[in-house]
Amino acid sequence: MKRLTDAEKCCKVVEALVSEDICQDIEFRIAVHKDYKITGHEVKLLNNKITKIYEFTHATNKHSCQAYHTDWLNDMKKTYADMKKHREF
Repeated sequence: MKRLTDAEKCCKVVEALVSEDICQDIEFRIAVHKDYKITGHEVKLLNNKITKIYEFTHATNKHSCQAYHTDWLNDMKKTYADMKKHREF
């Protein structure tokens, strides 16, 4: 099996983050109940996911400030390894 690039790992992590049960549950509730209002807890969970997605994709893309985001890139790689270990993809 070929070794994945950081960008490929990032895509797998992002897909897994947005496919988690909480996202699917909220999406279903909104689709079924048009007037459904998400809770503060759900907002916090989604905000954390959006923040991680931004950090992981920003750190993976090649740009002038990439050297300043090695912590985000390392966090993405750790998240990828943890998800792979737990067979999330």
